[in-house]
Amino acid sequence: MKRKLSYKKAGVDIAVADATKRAMARSLETADPRVLNRIGAFASLFDGAFPGYKHPVLVLKTEEPGTKAKLAFQHGRVSTICYDTINHLINDVIVMGAEPLSVQDAVVCGKLEKDVARRIVASTARRVESRGAR
Repeated sequence: MKRKLSYKKAGVDIAVADATKRAMARSLETADPRVLNRIGAFASLFDGAFPGYKHPVLVLKTEEPGTKAKLAFQHGRVSTICYDTINHLINDVIVMGAEPLSVQDAVVCGKLEKDVARRIVASTARRVESRGAR
């Protein structure tokens, strides 16, 4: 007898994931016309035209909060992870002599908790906006 496989049986609730994405989408709105699509696509699209630059070079940086995440969750301060991560990302890009254009990120978790994911994304978006990246 074959068992039917499903996301639900594997612990993934698609309805919760979809609701979380809808909640996160509000935090990720941008007025930057170079951002060509929004949350839900398989990849991000960013217009590669850079008026004002003779020879543009893209500087890409990825960061993760490491052990700070454990402390932040223990103390109910998940938003602080976002500030530290974004500051680190943007500072490293600036040190390279580049202008921060965008932040590529992911929320990786064992079990999706809508409120926690929404708070992380909203805090990240606020911090990115306050630092001048898109």
